[in-house]
Amino acid sequence: VLGHDLGMTIPGGSWASETGSGRSHGPDVASYALWGGAKGVSGANVSAGDLIIWPPNGHIGIATSHTEFVSALNQSMGTRNITIASNGGGWIARRLVA
Repeated sequence: VLGHDLGMTIPGGSWASETGSGRSHGPDVASYALWGGAKGVSGANVSAGDLIIWPPNGHIGIATSHTEFVSALNQSMGTRNITIASNGGGWIARRLVA
């Protein structure tokens, strides 16, 4: 979404630039925790559009509300909206910087 649809320069490039096919998970999740294109947000202030990250290399999704995010964890699960808490603790939130 960030690289392909919004044209943002993201850590490690897009899926397609990382793999040539766009089929792998793409850039390292940990890179987003340190990325200058986003700033830290407290869990209490999460809002739609924030990145929800389980570092160092767990998972990353996009918040759709204060308590839910879009997840594409694997091919068998597909892409769906789930609660942030259902993916376990240890997550951080980052907000895109304009």
